[in-house]
Amino acid sequence: GLIPTADPYAALTGFTHSGAGGGETIGTGVLAVTGNNAITDWVFIELRDKTTNTTILETRSALVQRDGDVVSAVDGTSGLCFDNLTDPEVYVSVRHRNHLGVMTANTQTLTPGGTTVDFGTETLYGTNAIAPANLYPQSSGNTVSVKALWCGNTSENTTIVYDNNNSDLDPVLNEVLGAPVNLFNARGYTYSNRYDLEDTDMNGDIIYDNNLSDRDPIINTVIYYPANLFNAKGFTGVTEQLP
Repeated sequence: GLIPTADPYAALTGFTHSGAGGGETIGTGVLAVTGNNAITDWVFIELRDKTTNTTILETRSALVQRDGDVVSAVDGTSGLCFDNLTDPEVYVSVRHRNHLGVMTANTQTLTPGGTTVDFGTETLYGTNAIAPANLYPQSSGNTVSVKALWCGNTSENTTIVYDNNNSDLDPVLNEVLGAPVNLFNARGYTYSNRYDLEDTDMNGDIIYDNNLSDRDPIINTVIYYPANLFNAKGFTGVTEQLP
């Protein structure tokens, strides 16, 4: 019951719609679906120019299902439709409100019949763009080889930092201390039923100093990032791999 029915990216810094994107809303009954096709959140899709990959041609706010499929908000099952492209050859990127986004390293050719882009098998732009999902507790028990976006970006920027300036811990602590019913500003308070950037494990609770702390995904990302050779908490090199 926490997923908003209208595009949440319109209110976030760094997410700007292009082309026909923007204003998406979730169709009736879509959030009632259960099983593998249950909706877990919104994602932000970009199609980028084949010659200049910093030029964003079209965007859509879309939904991601439990099994990882990205689908239209209209019905929760259909693929995304882009009618206004003058050239069907594009780079495709997927971004999320508190994860680091990714982009295909190679262009994709979209067709009227539909084109599937599998970010689990595609070569991706940049270095260490995507994480093995077994780093994160919500992925425990997976029996297949899966990948995930790096999580823990609570600051609406392009980096994830644990123990240094501009730490992504700060927004988590501020949100907990500023909760209206946290009368004594307790760091161990659980701020429940939230849909916020600071909920890094996406369980609906924002927790700073207690079990299931939202600090944990942030430190896991930082210390296990492949370029962090000494697992340093102060490492600042976790950066979104988008041009």
